[in-house]
Amino acid sequence: MKSIFLSYFAFVLLIWTFLTTEIISVSTAIGLVLAALAGTVVIKALTYYLKASGFDNVLVKPQSILSVIKSFLSVIVFIPHFFILILMSAYTVITLVFTPHDVKPGIIEYHTELNDPYSITLLASLITLTPGTMTIDYDTNKHNLFVHALCIRDRQERVSIESDIKELEKWVRRILTWL
Repeated sequence: MKSIFLSYFAFVLLIWTFLTTEIISVSTAIGLVLAALAGTVVIKALTYYLKASGFDNVLVKPQSILSVIKSFLSVIVFIPHFFILILMSAYTVITLVFTPHDVKPGIIEYHTELNDPYSITLLASLITLTPGTMTIDYDTNKHNLFVHALCIRDRQERVSIESDIKELEKWVRRILTWL
């Protein structure tokens, strides 16, 4: 428990220092206090929530502060990537709306390698946030996501959507490595 607290403490302190860009100052002292408080609150709240949900022996255990930092940096890199994916998907949806095309909606059954419920939820949410797609169901036995797509006219469009989902799954795995 102490090592988890120290990992979160160091992580929040690193973020604070990065945001304030000052290493030794009154602001760093305030950051130390806030990092200690944030680390304590996060660990206590997470432990309470997991125990209340029936997970008595589950606790988030980062392998090291480096894995948490790597995960944080992955999020920083992922945000522009996801923003570009959203823009490209929005362009495709706008094209479908304003030009007379034969729109053929369909459902894709996508097998995911993710096993953690948090990872699967994040992947499903990212798919739903992307214009033109929406996660509608998850088969827990086969680990399949059912994704509704606005337009699947041919195999090429299906493969394109599946490759986008595979890319999102790769990012989710990178971001949540410390869970």
